[in-house]
Amino acid sequence: MPSTDRDVFAQTMPGVTLVLLGAEGQERLVVRGRYVVPDTTEQAAGNVVQLGETVQLGELQTTVTGATFVPDRPEAPPGFAFYLVDYQMQNTGLTAVNLDTLQLLLSDDLGNQYALNPIASQIGTHRPATGFLNAGQLVEATAGYQIPSGLVSANLHWLVNWPETSSQIQVMIPFNGGQNVGRDASIALQTVNVSPDFTSLILTGQITNLGQQPLVVTEREISLGTADGSTYLMLSTNPAFPWTVAAGQTRQFTVTFQRPLQSDTAIFTVLNQPFQLSNLQ
Repeated sequence: MPSTDRDVFAQTMPGVTLVLLGAEGQERLVVRGRYVVPDTTEQAAGNVVQLGETVQLGELQTTVTGATFVPDRPEAPPGFAFYLVDYQMQNTGLTAVNLDTLQLLLSDDLGNQYALNPIASQIGTHRPATGFLNAGQLVEATAGYQIPSGLVSANLHWLVNWPETSSQIQVMIPFNGGQNVGRDASIALQTVNVSPDFTSLILTGQITNLGQQPLVVTEREISLGTADGSTYLMLSTNPAFPWTVAAGQTRQFTVTFQRPLQSDTAIFTVLNQPFQLSNLQ
């Protein structure tokens, strides 16, 4: 290329340009490298597997061996249950991997994500996986999460991200933990309002008893929480607890909770039936 041609320095697309400067004569060597966007479709699809299938996460060979819905642990707040994912990881690489750099999340079909819960992780068959996993070493571990006890979702999705390698896997796990919970009650959430002083959340709704026996609702059957496992204080209710709904009858209710300040979404649960709340900020 002629040394007087300055168009070589124009950058109109992603890439790299190497120019040999200081050479004698009127010509100089120019090497251009074009950036080609990789097609990651096949790789992404290959990293979505089912329960029991083995998938590669960088140097980590990973298999989810089982999952358990635990609705009756006393450590879980009212309206929530624990969900345990049992898995194996083997380091197929040549160097140790720090498992603490992995991000282990759980999500439902609505897109709600649940972070690891330390208490839930301790009650599983295996201990949580932490520290370094040496080359060739295999570990069996449990990841525990706190989810709404009445969660209705056809599948749960276990996501493992490894930021250091920009790799991710997703394991789809069939879920039917909450599908039959609260089947004798029809619950409608009618309004959700932020109080004038912006400190509380006011929810109104109604409960219809579809069963043949009186339905009794106590404070333990109602909760407000966020995906990170936080629960919020119930400030007042109308009517006062317990709520008794005769067979075939409907009861109106109003309940006021402390307003979540760190999340735009929350889950309101009545008799194990969850309602997704959005735009709370």
